Amino acid sequence: SFVTPGLAAVHVRRWLERFPRKQFLVLQYDHIMAHTAAVIANVTDFLGLDPWDEEWLHGTLARNPKIGKDFGLHNLSCSALQRYSRFFQPYNLELYELMAATRAEAPEQEPPFQKFNDPATHCT
Repeated sequence: SFVTPGLAAVHVRRWLERFPRKQFLVLQYDHIMAHTAAVIANVTDFLGLDPWDEEWLHGTLARNPKIGKDFGLHNLSCSALQRYSRFFQPYNLELYELMAATRAEAPEQEPPFQKFNDPATHCT
């Protein structure tokens, strides 16, 4: 469903019951879109793969029209955005706390976890 993937804290907490935190590279969509080449380098390093050819990678990313684009929730009404924000707020807070509490065990390739931008901030 649309809601289930947004409940990341529920999923991460369940995974951490079974696997060490150092085995999870948690990345945020906005960070991936803003720093795609660096993220790919971090992911390949985390997985123990050989690095990609940087010139090829930058050329490939430059030709991809989706890279750097915002595919957020901007097309929703303010009413829907506010309901969305209220619903996800406690789950997001749980995720922020979980990520902060496990930061010391996170892989070195993982950037610090940032709070999400509230899509309803522009609504009155």
